[in-house]
Amino acid sequence: MGLDSSGNGNNFTSNSEAANPQRDDTPSNNFPQFNDKANRYWAGTFDRNNLRTQGGNSQATFCAANMGVEKGKWYYEYQATNIGSGTDNNLVGAVSRPDSVGTSDSLGSSDGLSVVYRNDGTVKYNGTNYASQGPSWTTSDIIAIALDIDNNRITFSKNGQWIDGSGNADEASPTSWYTFPTAMQNDAIAFPCIGDLSTNSPNSGGEFNFGQPVFGISSAQADAAGYGKFEYTPPTGFYAICTKNISNYG
Repeated sequence: MGLDSSGNGNNFTSNSEAANPQRDDTPSNNFPQFNDKANRYWAGTFDRNNLRTQGGNSQATFCAANMGVEKGKWYYEYQATNIGSGTDNNLVGAVSRPDSVGTSDSLGSSDGLSVVYRNDGTVKYNGTNYASQGPSWTTSDIIAIALDIDNNRITFSKNGQWIDGSGNADEASPTSWYTFPTAMQNDAIAFPCIGDLSTNSPNSGGEFNFGQPVFGISSAQADAAGYGKFEYTPPTGFYAICTKNISNYG
């Protein structure tokens, strides 16, 4: 990065705030990013190629990525940078209609359009909070999402160990799955999402890695196709969401 091929010495000097600024996202292989213009309600900010988010001031916020998947099995990671306060203060998962997330507590979770893992260990879907499904999480923890569109289900891990449905994350591979609500199954598509449904301050935020990678991962674990690089190894048969993998597996 920063070098030309002409031999004339017209080289750029790399300069970035990020610990790992170079990305694998290229015109020939695109990865998801977030776009507030495609969502009804987002009062926050984005940086680092729209992969790091910060919720709005004293407002419930919710946003989805710009690439959805209709079939296949997919994996992505999220690291919180600020948990925030309140009951629904940092959550991550998948939503089926990014243009219908509405405002406040109608953000897909109460009308059956999303499944999300909250930082208090709750899994929320179809308007119901299922408590103690996994452990709580905070800043520096890495939450991974396994999205199985072929079987209409999703699950989560914390720091490389998958939640077991009884409040722990101690499984080497996914065992406790959460079936998509009926409305989400009928939509037949899912988009990665981030939310903060609390109106309290401070506001939550975090950074996504869809495989390109971000947040200065310490050990790049590739997906089966080798297109995505992650902190933890994706489950067998799960892939990074990117155009090359969607063409081959989605």
